[in-house]
Amino acid sequence: MPPFSAATLYDTAPSYHNGVPSAISFNNSPPRRTPSEVEFVSNNDVNGEGHYTGEINKFTRLPHGRGSLRYTSFEKKNCISYTGLWENGLRHGHGSLEYTTGVYVGNFDRDVREGHGFFRWADGAEYQGDFSHDSPNGKGQFRRRDGSVYYGDFKNGNMHGLGTLQFENGDFGVFNWSNGKIFTKTEQKRSKQRKKWAKSQPQEEIILV
Repeated sequence: MPPFSAATLYDTAPSYHNGVPSAISFNNSPPRRTPSEVEFVSNNDVNGEGHYTGEINKFTRLPHGRGSLRYTSFEKKNCISYTGLWENGLRHGHGSLEYTTGVYVGNFDRDVREGHGFFRWADGAEYQGDFSHDSPNGKGQFRRRDGSVYYGDFKNGNMHGLGTLQFENGDFGVFNWSNGKIFTKTEQKRSKQRKKWAKSQPQEEIILV
């Protein structure tokens, strides 16, 4: 077994909907508001960004509370829709953001992915773990298209630091990584075939839109 696994990254096991985690120790509390501050609108235009249904601030007319926005703005061409918590027009708190390339479910801090989150690409690759400054930073796991899984440290979207690479047949190796590339030969166990494969691997970066 690897020295740690996805189950050790979170306080509670995530629940799933259509294969996507719906909660991973998220703070689901909506922003502070009183009934006198908000009202509910349906299919409302938000600064030309798209069509919004949900709670808004009565005074600023911006999304505030729970709501869904379907993007139509050219500037948001990579975004399809967002459902979750808002604060003064910004995605803030727990939410789900669908892109043209995949879907993110997790925490936001003033429009930026921050905290624990999950991202699934259209091709089936997945990342689950810590986000900071809109990118994977900290502890996480990355399930690659070939079925192998990396558990370990991330920095600015790259595998960086100590991490375990596990294959579908159960073989695994522990490596030091630098900017997505195996940096030293500190693995505890691997076959000659895995060693040759590891040396040939190109630099790999998790690219999020």
